[in-house]
Amino acid sequence: MCADAQKKLHMDNYIYDKDAPYWGFNSWNDFFTRKRRDGARSIDHVNHHSVIVSSADSTVFQVQRNVREMGQFWIKTQPCSLREMLNYNPRAKRFVGGDVYQAFLCAVDYHGLLSDFPEESQYSVQCGKR
Repeated sequence: MCADAQKKLHMDNYIYDKDAPYWGFNSWNDFFTRKRRDGARSIDHVNHHSVIVSSADSTVFQVQRNVREMGQFWIKTQPCSLREMLNYNPRAKRFVGGDVYQAFLCAVDYHGLLSDFPEESQYSVQCGKR
């Protein structure tokens, strides 16, 4: 991996073996979900509710404010409501009136979930028929 690629991908934040073939990554998925070094990519302003924290490297697609439980979003060309997006979890009502941040992941983006709130990262996107 050239120096420019290492810099763009912030490889100094991740655990890898520079001497191993493919830097020790066994697949694209292994690379996309690479392990962070301790202390790398910490989340600033954890207690500041006006800050949106993206769970992965990404490009902003859209932000919707004051969302309704059955309002419509588009995820990968599929219509989806907040209730569906949170897999019909009864706690979906907790997010009504909040904001939805949607982002696009590129091939070079880090795809691993970054969250200092594990209890809030257990939702899965399940759009379409229940």
